[in-house]
Amino acid sequence: QLKNIQEAAAKVKKETGTVDVLVNNAGIVRGKVFWENDPVKDIGLQMQINALAPMYIAREFLPGMMKSKDACRIVNVASAAGMNP
Repeated sequence: QLKNIQEAAAKVKKETGTVDVLVNNAGIVRGKVFWENDPVKDIGLQMQINALAPMYIAREFLPGMMKSKDACRIVNVASAAGMNP
């Protein structure tokens, strides 16, 4: 999956240049309650998407953002709260 992130980031940077605002909006929940999660399949996938992916994505764009003379921001949003009524 890291390769997919790198390829997508390269495409965005090529098409748009430096990113001023990066919104990492990712979050999944598997199973109904925590103890119903499979420790390998469910928990591992949740950690990859909810924790690791935003870090990998930020690392792809952060160097250009830091070199920019414009103000740049990263917003990380990861929540299953939107699934609750």
